[in-house]
Amino acid sequence: MDIPTTMTPIQLSLIWLLMGLLLTWMIVFALLALRPERGKKIEPEPSSASNSSFPQLHVIVQQQAERPTANIQLDSTATSASGSGR
Repeated sequence: MDIPTTMTPIQLSLIWLLMGLLLTWMIVFALLALRPERGKKIEPEPSSASNSSFPQLHVIVQQQAERPTANIQLDSTATSASGSGR
């Protein structure tokens, strides 16, 4: 059984077409990724006293007001028995 190893002109044109599309896609999206955004103005944030290389994390903690409930009674023996890990 003889298997032909040559490519037909249709295969070659399809290869060149797909390579061209791939290169065009790569160039377009590289340009889109690297272009500066025109509508947004970048304003530098005011720097704090310490100039560290790590960004500072701001944590907002919300505390809810505790409401006493008359129906719940805490028993010290019940909580210690349940907290023993059994």
